[in-house]
Amino acid sequence: METFVDYENLLSRAACGLFECEPDGTLSYANQAYADLTGQAIPDLIGKRSFLSLLDPNTPDVGMGGQQSWLKALAADRHFEQECVYQCGDRSRRTVLQAISPLRQNGRRRYVGVTMDVSSRAAESRNAWYASHHDASTRLPNLFLFEERLALLLRRRPVAVMSLGLDDVGTLPRASGLPEWENAVLAVADRLRTFSGYDGVVSHLGAGEFLMVLDAGDPAVPTAQAMLKRVSEPLQVSGRVAYPRASAGLYEHQGGGDTACAHDLIRRAHLALSHARQGGGNSLRVFEPKMESALSDRWALASDLAAAVNAHSLYLDYQPEFDLMDGRLRVAEALVRWRHPARGQVSPAEFIPVAETAGLMEVLGAWVLETACRFGRMLQTRYEDPPRVAVNVSPVQFRRPDFADAVVDVLVRTELAPELLELEITEGVLMEGSKEIDTTLQRLHAMGVSVVLDDFGTGFSSLGYLARYPVDRLKIDQSFVRKLPDDARSLAIVTAVIGMARALKIEITAEGIEHEAQAEVLRSLGCTLGQGFGLSRPMAERALVNMLKPRFG
Repeated sequence: METFVDYENLLSRAACGLFECEPDGTLSYANQAYADLTGQAIPDLIGKRSFLSLLDPNTPDVGMGGQQSWLKALAADRHFEQECVYQCGDRSRRTVLQAISPLRQNGRRRYVGVTMDVSSRAAESRNAWYASHHDASTRLPNLFLFEERLALLLRRRPVAVMSLGLDDVGTLPRASGLPEWENAVLAVADRLRTFSGYDGVVSHLGAGEFLMVLDAGDPAVPTAQAMLKRVSEPLQVSGRVAYPRASAGLYEHQGGGDTACAHDLIRRAHLALSHARQGGGNSLRVFEPKMESALSDRWALASDLAAAVNAHSLYLDYQPEFDLMDGRLRVAEALVRWRHPARGQVSPAEFIPVAETAGLMEVLGAWVLETACRFGRMLQTRYEDPPRVAVNVSPVQFRRPDFADAVVDVLVRTELAPELLELEITEGVLMEGSKEIDTTLQRLHAMGVSVVLDDFGTGFSSLGYLARYPVDRLKIDQSFVRKLPDDARSLAIVTAVIGMARALKIEITAEGIEHEAQAEVLRSLGCTLGQGFGLSRPMAERALVNMLKPRFG
């Protein structure tokens, strides 16, 4: 009796819950900490409750399977430890780390249990899991969780995966990071969440790009089109109405012989989205197998192009621009060319977009600039009235804050006079209106390098930036010149552009001249320069040199 009293006093003061039970789990002893943990009075536990009955049967981690695990441990007469959930007397739930060990005394088999409340640790773990599996802004599943759930669905039935991305929201460009953009993304997430027929299979990947699972049993294309239409409906953003534009790609898993995994479905839906955007956006594209082969081909082309750029195995042709009044060659526009060792001549229309997506434009552009300037220097030293060399500059190249410095370095190395260099840019560069662009333009103008606005009339044409920035020449896009002299609208546009340029003292080149009738009209309107296949096709350096008059002899 004295031993029992000491035992009771010792255990009652323990901070962790302690209990003793029979082989069937019926409690024969419980200390106060265990009673507090379960929310039960000690007299209501001893001899009346099994600890198994206190476990929460609705918790997936335990349930009946968990109870069976404890029963098996009791029957096996071995130590067992498991995290489980207790359903307490006040109907709250507590996560508990529990261990039981067999105890034999006087031929009687019993078990001693030790419990520790780890609810706070479990909550932290759940919060950490949630944070690692969900997008912080929209609270939608992220790619990792989406792929897990998609893999489970694929075991049951064929499904379709839709990749949807916001192209822009009104004047807000994609992934601009502005609060208005973020609010628009949240609104679109809500629309997709309510539209989807499945719980937890809408995912936000960030930057306004989403993934959804559609039931392949239903017509997936009409459903995807309806979702795209819903996303594109007007939004209230920061008190204003905005009109989102979105693109989407769809891949339908057919089941049967289609052994694609979840990752494959997502990749193919993304690829279809990429093709939708390449086609101008605001549309839906369904995956086709040829998209993968085209991607593989572009990947190989990009690898070969990178090697060609690094090995300086590209070359330049030059297309002349002539004075329409006296016929003299005034400008030689540098055009990059690539003769692939296996593919043969690769069109710039094919490899320039590859260079842009592969991040090669800066290296390629720097090589073109230096090569053209060296050719220009040769013309400068050999001919009495050399033509200017014109180089097309990509937006990514022109945006570099050190671009003007790079031009200075090239001019110093090649010893080309700055007034013999022209840099052609597109209207989109000026439309950015950034301070850095303004600074670069002013520096180029100050050193004597001419800035030419290419393809004028096809972009956002604004008189404002012509007055603001030092532009030396406009090139009227060939889409207007091609229809001369018969199309009245094209004639009116060309007349207006030439008149405006003359008023601003800006030189004009008409692109795409194909026959003399076009040249005659342009000449009568006061257009100074002309370029096109009707005047001269692009040519190699030597052919262009043969058109010039030597300085001596």
